[in-house]
Amino acid sequence: MLLPVLVGVLAGLVTYLLLRLFKPREPSPDQGGNLPEPQPPVSSTTQQEERGDDGSLDQSARLAARIMETDEVVGRLLGNRAGVSDQEMSRMSLLELARRIGRQLSVAQMEVYRVAAEQKDLDFDVQKNATRAEVDYPTGEVEPMLVTDLSRLAEVYPEHLLLPPEEFVRQAISEELTRPAYFEPKVEVKLLYILLDASLSMEFTTASGHPRHVWSRGVVVNLLLKAARGEAKYFMRYFSASPHELVVVNDPARAAEIAQDLLEKVTIYGDGTRIPAALRRAVSDIRTEGGDFAQSELLLISDGISCNEEIEEAELRELLGNDIRLHVVSIGSYDSRDQGGEESPVLRAVASSYRKFE
Repeated sequence: MLLPVLVGVLAGLVTYLLLRLFKPREPSPDQGGNLPEPQPPVSSTTQQEERGDDGSLDQSARLAARIMETDEVVGRLLGNRAGVSDQEMSRMSLLELARRIGRQLSVAQMEVYRVAAEQKDLDFDVQKNATRAEVDYPTGEVEPMLVTDLSRLAEVYPEHLLLPPEEFVRQAISEELTRPAYFEPKVEVKLLYILLDASLSMEFTTASGHPRHVWSRGVVVNLLLKAARGEAKYFMRYFSASPHELVVVNDPARAAEIAQDLLEKVTIYGDGTRIPAALRRAVSDIRTEGGDFAQSELLLISDGISCNEEIEEAELRELLGNDIRLHVVSIGSYDSRDQGGEESPVLRAVASSYRKFE
């Protein structure tokens, strides 16, 4: 009777010793160990974030994420506006960056960035200015050129070297000798003179609930990004009851500077709107300043007809002539004529391209 009991006791003792022998040792506090903290279960929200779903973000953060996904350059400008450096952005995930921007900026502050990011087809059929430059190496584009600089006599065509010495000297002095000139096309850029309405009525809202200047500024920023990439050159002048200072955007650094300025602040003048006066000033600049001005097309961004002065279709056509193309962006709603926003039939009839934003 005792033998089975002893066997059972011994078996239990052996099992206990084996469990003690192989049980992992937990560090004690006096040994400097730290017990692992229990991990919370992964919630559905966390799983959404790991998948990149922005469903857990608030409205401001969702808009920030949408802007950054739509246009990388505008997204970087948005991050800078929120106080995030380019270096910080390179280390952050989209969700982290969107949350941080959403905490710093409101939806209203970000709306102009959204417009700038999403207007992808604002070319207005603007013609490119195709130019070329002479280079010092052979290219596929070559043509004879008179030698007007005696230091380049060694480059003359070989047949000139067969001339009698006296005749060679005579032709050199009279600039009759020719040499091969090699050319290479320069980067084609679009040249656009922008008239930007800055009258008080641009403070009124569109159907989207945002001020009209949000759309006008966003459209101009979208265009300036092309200049920042070296694809365009712009001249910009605010106008209200009269034309204001001319801004020349002729290099990428200047384009980025003006774009940031437009994104961060609103320029509004408290007087009326005189579109004809602004058009006359722009045409005068294009015709008299020369250089790139002479190749520019004209873009008018306004919320409606001129409240203090109108222009007839025949007069506008005569003003523009056959050499200046007019493009129009009209911002506003037909249902708010007491606040501007009326469409001008003259501008629509004469413009080479016409866009309406409500």
